Amino acid sequence: MFTIEEELNFINKNFPNAKLGNMYGHGAYILWKTWPATKVMTDARYFPYKDWFNEYTTFVKGKNVEVFIQKYPFDVIEIRHDSPLVQWFYKSKDWQLAFYGKSAVVFVRSSLALPGKTIRGQGLNNILGYETAVNVFNTTLQIKDWAGTDIVLATMKKSFTNKHQQTSISGLEQLKSAAQMYEQKDYSASLHFMEKALEKNVGNPAVHAAILLMTSIEDWQNKQWHTALKEGIQSLATQYSFAATYNVALMALQIKTMEQSGQITPLDMTEQEKETTKRCQDTLTNLAQEKEKLPPKYAPYIENVEKIIKGSKNYKMQLIEPDWL
Repeated sequence: MFTIEEELNFINKNFPNAKLGNMYGHGAYILWKTWPATKVMTDARYFPYKDWFNEYTTFVKGKNVEVFIQKYPFDVIEIRHDSPLVQWFYKSKDWQLAFYGKSAVVFVRSSLALPGKTIRGQGLNNILGYETAVNVFNTTLQIKDWAGTDIVLATMKKSFTNKHQQTSISGLEQLKSAAQMYEQKDYSASLHFMEKALEKNVGNPAVHAAILLMTSIEDWQNKQWHTALKEGIQSLATQYSFAATYNVALMALQIKTMEQSGQITPLDMTEQEKETTKRCQDTLTNLAQEKEKLPPKYAPYIENVEKIIKGSKNYKMQLIEPDWL
């Protein structure tokens, strides 16, 4: 049976009085296991939550997260491994990773004391579903728990033995190496391992896009202008990000200036690349007009965009690094 037993036991043992946030699909189990001591945020019934369920649906998609938490506060939350919320909470300074098992990741407010170092559940040694194992694997990459990654891979090798699965597991090992090289800032090696993983039809768009964007930044710093722009476009095609959009638009502008001044020869771009570049520039113009909707961390970059739009020559050629790790 697919439950969050380990995760719930951890929460009840260490944060018994905390207000709980939970996933829709886990609510019924939590209610059955712990009510009335623990009350759920939501469960498989719709009618008790219909007045705010649309807000919750938006929240679990990783949108308007801060607004939702302010309106419906909680101290602890359990999140499915395949939810975009894992990344949001992991990056937030207001939250800290406390525990993860085979079914969910547990975050608590940074103001709460943890019982010790982040604890991984014993259930990682007994994951019965292949897709579940892949989701847990991706979480271990994101939180850089390489020992946890090895446990999941060992479990997968033991449990999933057909030829296709074993090939995919081999690709996951390459993906792990790509993530580790990324953490070590060896982006050339990271890209090499990512390409090896893709050869086995294994990928992770977030990791791949981040690698391409960092490779693009490195090549730009090494004055490989055209290569850097193409890699930035590839990153954007792999997974959308503000960083890639901004970098591509800025690179294209600078390249155009250098081409017009005769500093470099004109870039031979495909029609699709030209269209992507123009779309990035248009997107930045629109974002500048709606800058209040963007996270505060992007404010300096939007100010830079506004200078460009006004035709100022005093804009900064400052590229944005991805924040995957």
